[in-house]
Amino acid sequence: MAVAHPWRALRSLPGVRVEWSKDDALLQGADAWWYPDQDVILMDARAKQVVKRCALAHELAHRERRDVPCSGRAERRQELAADRWAARWLIGIEPLAEVLRWTSCEVEAATELWVTLHLLRVRLQHLDPAERRYLSRRLSTVP
Repeated sequence: MAVAHPWRALRSLPGVRVEWSKDDALLQGADAWWYPDQDVILMDARAKQVVKRCALAHELAHRERRDVPCSGRAERRQELAADRWAARWLIGIEPLAEVLRWTSCEVEAATELWVTLHLLRVRLQHLDPAERRYLSRRLSTVP
């Protein structure tokens, strides 16, 4: 199974620009923001590469879903949906099963999958029934 590559996906979207910032006022505590009116993704230049990868996948999810700025419950729903989309894209079920077979904790698994702990947890919390059965079978045969 091919590894998801958000930067490659970004290159295939000609209208999207990425801008970098270290300005906390602009970033508002987030690793990245998508501005749909300008088709711009603002990224924290100080973030580690794994965080940039996951944040880009999350923002591309907002773009793919055509999310619009909102607040309250609607914003929370959009954020969870973007997290779930990014987690499913970045963490395939086969690599997840393989990593869970031999790692001893979530932090180690996230590191091996090259994702943030947050996205790994989102992926694990939102497995569909077929994925749960697949993991159960794969993990029951751990040597």
